[in-house]
Amino acid sequence: MSFISILKKIGGVVVTGEHIAAATGLGSLIPGFAVIDKVFQIIPQSIASNEVANPATGAGPLKLPMVVADFDAGLGLMREILDAKGQKLTYDEAALARAIAAQVTAFNEMATVKASFSITPK
Repeated sequence: MSFISILKKIGGVVVTGEHIAAATGLGSLIPGFAVIDKVFQIIPQSIASNEVANPATGAGPLKLPMVVADFDAGLGLMREILDAKGQKLTYDEAALARAIAAQVTAFNEMATVKASFSITPK
């Protein structure tokens, strides 16, 4: 059983980078994890702004690179810091694309629910 699964069982906690770093004694990494957590907040904001800019149905393939670019730009400062230390930050680009697609699907499903609301007489 992994450390994270134990934490989830104990309190149903949401485990972020900061929690993992603090719990494992890697506290010196907390600022880096905090930056990454903030970068992940960019994704829903970018999806929404790109939808407003290009509301055409089926334009997802055009919007995905823009959301990825916003995400990647958010990592700029961290990359500069790591570059100065002779290090490099990488991530799984395919996993990011799948995560963005999953968020878009969730937004679309919520829009469907919202559109289904109606008021009728009893």
